[in-house]
Amino acid sequence: DRKYDTTAPRIQNITTDEGASPVKKKIGDDVNFTVVFSEYVTASSNVVVTFETTQDGTESITAWGTYGSPTSARISKEDNYTVVEGDASPNLTIKTISSPTSIQDQAGNYMTDFTIVGNNLNNISYIQVDGVYPSISKVTANPSDGALAEGEPTDITVELSEMVTLTGSIKLVLSSNTAMTPLEITTLDSGLVGGVMVSSGTVTYTPSAGDLEITDLDVSTISFSNGGKFIDTYGNAVTSITGTIPSDEELRDNASLTVETIDPVISSITTTHLAGTYGVGATIPIKLLFKNGSAGGAADEPLTLTGTGTINVGVNSPVVVNNGTGTFSAAVGNTVTGGYTVASGDVEGNISVESVALVGTSTLTDAAGNGAVLTMPGALSIFPGKTITIDRTPPFIQSITTAAADGTYKIGQSINILLNFDDKVLLAGGNMIVTLNTAPTVATISVAAVSPAVATMTATYVVAEN
Repeated sequence: DRKYDTTAPRIQNITTDEGASPVKKKIGDDVNFTVVFSEYVTASSNVVVTFETTQDGTESITAWGTYGSPTSARISKEDNYTVVEGDASPNLTIKTISSPTSIQDQAGNYMTDFTIVGNNLNNISYIQVDGVYPSISKVTANPSDGALAEGEPTDITVELSEMVTLTGSIKLVLSSNTAMTPLEITTLDSGLVGGVMVSSGTVTYTPSAGDLEITDLDVSTISFSNGGKFIDTYGNAVTSITGTIPSDEELRDNASLTVETIDPVISSITTTHLAGTYGVGATIPIKLLFKNGSAGGAADEPLTLTGTGTINVGVNSPVVVNNGTGTFSAAVGNTVTGGYTVASGDVEGNISVESVALVGTSTLTDAAGNGAVLTMPGALSIFPGKTITIDRTPPFIQSITTAAADGTYKIGQSINILLNFDDKVLLAGGNMIVTLNTAPTVATISVAAVSPAVATMTATYVVAEN
């Protein structure tokens, strides 16, 4: 009798020896599966089985014979799918099976329909696949903005992409730490982030003397120490984290912190007044310029002043301490401004700034809160390139003379009267009136404004009738 078979073979179902209980598979683990056919078949080409994962992982079942080789025909084929990096699935199943014009039954009918008639892998098992290594997701700080001074702490947190176990420790160095002293994270906490449980580790950074970061505090290096590694709940292990912080989730992306542990110091003292001599009541503006420590730049130390301060002024050769006192009450950028008003009791001479001090509870600090050091930049501070001289003695007429000869002068004749002062003087803002002892009419002479300064002024008297 002849038998006829015109029915194409099908994939009947999928079986596995992984069992029905939940199973976790990590990178490198095998997942057992068996493709069961509706009848005995051969395959002249490899059969590609694609699994439904984040990147559709595949496994090829090696060809096992051609049509006309009944001893090679199989009712099922067993194989293993190996989890590779990038694969992930909450419940692994087979997406497609394919081997066009390859699988034939014993009658020579080709398999054309590769759908699974019965159970797929996820119908008989619960295989969870994690082919993703744990990684650092971000680095943050709390507090996350402002300027940190010496001894002012912030908590640095390294957040991970999933729950992990840490062996050893995480070692990180911050950009502010010139000594490259590492901070160490030895324990991890867990919590929900976006609905997902993740691990994170926190370490407190307290700036030490000399630490400096004038832009944004960041992590310079991060690595494992003491045999450190991450192991996620599936068993995937990470043994190196050097350079793995995402470029848009670095500390500097998530915080705006600067570090300043160096006290500001006076770099120079200047005045906007020109060189010259100034008398009682003149106010001489004084500017104190600060820099970031003795090695700092002249314009990199913005200051904040609360309250006021005093500027003690003296004269040179010899220096008279506390000759006069000025005040300062404003700070803009790295400059503190004040002024000194010449008083009637001040000593005359070329002045310099002897000392500077804050009044009461007043403070002068940089952005991080470091207090300014108010020591003079030298033994004394003479205004650079300028000689400012104090002359508090009012000028006086030392003598009155004339070059006119002795004798009697008639109406219309002139007599020049010389007013001789002890110093050169300016006459401005009005005329000077000279009154004579003439009779019966008392004569007056008006002397007009004089500039530049002179030591002698001339008053001309013209003899008048009566």
